[in-house]
Amino acid sequence: IENELPKDEKKILLRFAIEFERTYTRFLDLQKAEAQAREATIEASLERVRAKTMAMHSSDEVSIATATMFMELEKLGIKIFRGGIQNIRKDQTQEVWSVNTLPDGKIIRAIGEFDMTMHPFWRMAYKEWENKEDFFYFDMSGKDKEDYIKILDARRDYLPNGMPSFPDCYVQGYYFGEGYVWTFSLQPHPEEHKQVMKKFAAVFSLTFRRYQDLKKAEEQAKEATIEAALEKVRGKAMAMHNSNDLTATASEVFTELRKLGIKPMRCGVGLLTKESRKVILYAATSTEEGDNLSLAGWVILEGQPVLAEIYDSWYRGEDYFPVMKGELLKTYYEKIKSGFVVPDAQSGYEQYGYFLAFSEGTFYGWSEKPFTETEIRILNRFKNILDLTFRRYIELQKSEANARDAVKQAALDRVRAEIASMRTVADLEKITPLIWNELTILGVPFIRCGVFIMDESQRLIHTFLSTPDGKAIAAFHLPYNTPGNFAEVVNNWHRKQIYIDHWGEPEFINM
Repeated sequence: IENELPKDEKKILLRFAIEFERTYTRFLDLQKAEAQAREATIEASLERVRAKTMAMHSSDEVSIATATMFMELEKLGIKIFRGGIQNIRKDQTQEVWSVNTLPDGKIIRAIGEFDMTMHPFWRMAYKEWENKEDFFYFDMSGKDKEDYIKILDARRDYLPNGMPSFPDCYVQGYYFGEGYVWTFSLQPHPEEHKQVMKKFAAVFSLTFRRYQDLKKAEEQAKEATIEAALEKVRGKAMAMHNSNDLTATASEVFTELRKLGIKPMRCGVGLLTKESRKVILYAATSTEEGDNLSLAGWVILEGQPVLAEIYDSWYRGEDYFPVMKGELLKTYYEKIKSGFVVPDAQSGYEQYGYFLAFSEGTFYGWSEKPFTETEIRILNRFKNILDLTFRRYIELQKSEANARDAVKQAALDRVRAEIASMRTVADLEKITPLIWNELTILGVPFIRCGVFIMDESQRLIHTFLSTPDGKAIAAFHLPYNTPGNFAEVVNNWHRKQIYIDHWGEPEFINM
């Protein structure tokens, strides 16, 4: 002003200055209170994410914790329509947990693994993470957006219904030690929102460590379960006393696999040799009483591409994983149905085969969807137990065959010794009870036993029979032309051929 104010006006201005000071002090108090309230709201949101994290009982619940975080961000006014967490690995791969909010309000959660070299967004994210930055920004529009949608749309294991389209947007990422939190939003985050996001990223580092701990515990528990199942089957294999124990032992493999959640539509064991392309198939079946492995039939592994490769792969000692559909599936079933009963061919969908080679054959399974790498590793571990089981089975078969041969030889030696000790014709009657006893020892089922001696000069059949208790019946002599089947017996004897006949009750009475 040009002139000094009068004294009265100065007093008025002074009174206004005092009031303004009070107003400004009130403004500062309100501003501080609002900041404190905002901070309290943010801290409450962070605490809810922490609580959800600590309440996780399995690694699968990490997607729920992720969704909780983004719901809390929405409450704080940070608008996003897509967001997620990336766990970055040094080999430039990443594990992703994402949350998509559709226009109808529906929320889609997804988990998957991706190669970070596949898109500029991920390449930038990896580079900035290596440089230990705390934030990155990416313009998701044009060709970059189209390529991103194509990559995710092709991954139906990640998003079963495909990747929904979205408008041009800004991707902003906030790093923590093991990865970063990312958001898709229509506008860049203002500074206040950036600071909030950094706090949430720090909290999610706790979530991720909790996830890792749970995953490690689950893997250890799973490994213990698998090893217990393997040990159970291994113990049965080593406890096999004879070849008849094979079915019960091998069936245990399929019971334990089913308990582990591996349930192929068909599975079993095929026994092979390098001398022939013929495979002997043992098929596993499940009933209410349990699983059972039984002989199903045989197939010649040739004349069809998949069958031929099953044998060739086994011969090379390699696993084989065919995928069949259409004509290939049809010809496969047509070829194998000659050897045993098979289900009707289904040519309208794919079937995935798994043939795991071991020394005595192949452990096979067919599924309507591919097994995971983890499931294939488990199958290979059980294959090794089947290898042990069938090698043990073959050893027992050989041992039992040798034992039977030894028993047969001993029986023959005893009969030969008795024959060698004969001194008179009457001693022949002692031979029949001896043969009865030896056949009984060998387990040959019969209800009567005897010896026919053909006398060509007199054209008589000298007959020596034994009673059921092994005592000799007095010998009798029958002419060659005796009514009945004796003429056939003589004819077959002349031709040095075995004669087999079936007698019912009338024939026994007539005898």
